[in-house]
Amino acid sequence: MKAVFVRGPGDLAVMERDPPSPGPGEALVRIVAAGICASDVGVIEGFNPIAVYPLTPGHECVGVVEAAPDDAPVRRGDRVTVYPSVGCGACPACLAGRYNHCPTFKVIGISRDGGIFAERVVVPVAQLLPVPAGLGELESALIEPTAVAVHVNRRAAAAPGGRVVVIGTGVIGTLVAQVARAYDAADIVVVDRLESRRAFLAGLGFDRFVRANDGPLGQGIRRHLEAADVVFDCVCANATLDAALDLLTPGGKLVMVASPHGEHRLELPFAKVYRRELSLIASRNYVPDDFREAMRLMAEGRVEVGPLITGVWPLAEFAAAYADLKAYPDRHLKVLLRP
Repeated sequence: MKAVFVRGPGDLAVMERDPPSPGPGEALVRIVAAGICASDVGVIEGFNPIAVYPLTPGHECVGVVEAAPDDAPVRRGDRVTVYPSVGCGACPACLAGRYNHCPTFKVIGISRDGGIFAERVVVPVAQLLPVPAGLGELESALIEPTAVAVHVNRRAAAAPGGRVVVIGTGVIGTLVAQVARAYDAADIVVVDRLESRRAFLAGLGFDRFVRANDGPLGQGIRRHLEAADVVFDCVCANATLDAALDLLTPGGKLVMVASPHGEHRLELPFAKVYRRELSLIASRNYVPDDFREAMRLMAEGRVEVGPLITGVWPLAEFAAAYADLKAYPDRHLKVLLRP
């Protein structure tokens, strides 16, 4: 079978490998569609701090079960997605279902080999979630990033009718804005450095767009919204942090969404936080229930993922797909692979 294999940073190839054989408690899954995300780019380029090598990367997918244990909750022929965060199963966090808080948790395709950029994968049965019949084949590959957006919004716990700003509208930021709207945010302003995102976001119903490069960020946002109850910062640079804190109303919440790379440090203007009693909230990965909620929102049409798919490539042409994604960031959001 074909699989992407990364020996080390910048050293990747599509190889012929022996099909995997499931062991006890594992299922064999045929991958139908898989998405390339920023974490995968970090693995390939060498700046993802938790990456291990060598490995087959990838963790966003939809697939079909080809073999599973008799007592498994999934059966041959079931459509499934993979919950890629694997906890130890025994610590207090795992026992409470908060696998993203497990001290030793690993992510399939990033810090644990066995990623889904392959024709077939072996996955622990406990990591599989059934996909509703109503979700499209390609769209189902975006359940995982939608679950990120659900977790982010749940961390914010924003009251309905709130004023929201989303800084950075790649795949995650766009999904964060959609989930915020599904959760009854009244006013949403979206920010990005790419002018091409303006028309794209307007097509999704977000017509209050600020281009980050056009003058002071906070000033641009205030043309649409004087103050925000929640700011989702999907960039997490000093400039975005500073602008977010200035925008927040007293008692407001800054949710830091971006994943840190290496010694990612931010300068905190503590006086701003203190005087208005602001909350700074980090959001890391997700829990399985976020996947179920993501599927519900997608099935109900409250989150649209189809417009985010900007390219579909055969797995065998992974190098070309990856090069196109890197070369044209203004053109691409989500690139999918089809084995």
